[in-house]
Amino acid sequence: MAVPDRRGAQIRKDSETKELYGGWSRSGYEIKLVDIPAWRLAVLEPVPVPARLTRPHTVVRAMQNEQQPLGLTRPAQGRALRLIQALITAAEAEGHPCSAGATGFAPPSHRRRRASPHFTITAQGQTVGFRVLEEQDRTEHVAEPGADDLRPFLGRWSPYGP
Repeated sequence: MAVPDRRGAQIRKDSETKELYGGWSRSGYEIKLVDIPAWRLAVLEPVPVPARLTRPHTVVRAMQNEQQPLGLTRPAQGRALRLIQALITAAEAEGHPCSAGATGFAPPSHRRRRASPHFTITAQGQTVGFRVLEEQDRTEHVAEPGADDLRPFLGRWSPYGP
């Protein structure tokens, strides 16, 4: 007769505060049930984003004074500045200082990781840089040729064209 396994019930009960970690060890693959850090269990309050920039922060104002401050398209630029305003306002409300970084055109995609940040927030002695990027996902649509377009080429083929 098989003895019921209570480990599965324990894992399900602790799934709110524990998680599984797996990794190779000398004796094989080892799976551990560990506590989730308290900072990951914290309930975060949403950060309100302003509909308009009426009184921009000095960092946002410095970005607005540039010709093309973040290297973004015009529609995305206003939204990005409002998001930055919300992040900076929330960080300073918690007592974390913020400062402006380098502004200007967006770096090429292969140099984004090394590019200087647009602004920084310092919390608990750690300075974190933020850079706002816009992905260009629009591509020009090219219609596929129809049967009428291919009719002159049917039946004869030449590597030099028609």
